[in-house]
Amino acid sequence: MDLEKAGLDDGDPKAMCELGARYSTQVGIGLDRDDDKATFWYRKAAESGFVPAQHNYGVMLDRNGDHAGALVWFEKAAEAGMPDAIHALGQLWHSGFHKNGRWVRDMPKALTYYEKADALGYLPAKRSLAQLQKDMARVGLSSSSP
Repeated sequence: MDLEKAGLDDGDPKAMCELGARYSTQVGIGLDRDDDKATFWYRKAAESGFVPAQHNYGVMLDRNGDHAGALVWFEKAAEAGMPDAIHALGQLWHSGFHKNGRWVRDMPKALTYYEKADALGYLPAKRSLAQLQKDMARVGLSSSSP
């Protein structure tokens, strides 16, 4: 069976996302890891509105240094309530990134995203919150929510 055809002829975004995952993690039988193909299939699925693909496409963009592009796709998935994407937004704002030619970092915004992800039960958010609170204290910012 040709994995690139299975379920893709009818434009199934879930199948596209699955193929992207197989290329990005090398779990597909007979597939070598190929980030370009993974990114291609995630983008196609993301553009069709499939929320997990929006997050995964954001991950690929972030991994390749397109943090501003990742922000856009993480926001789309976060608006749909995906905890992974909400946490990823927190990570971007916590770490900082280049946007429109300048470095941006917003720890209070990161705090908001981490708290939202934590409230949804996303376990990695607890550790991120603890680290962010230490980082905010180090630079004299309050880590208590308004």
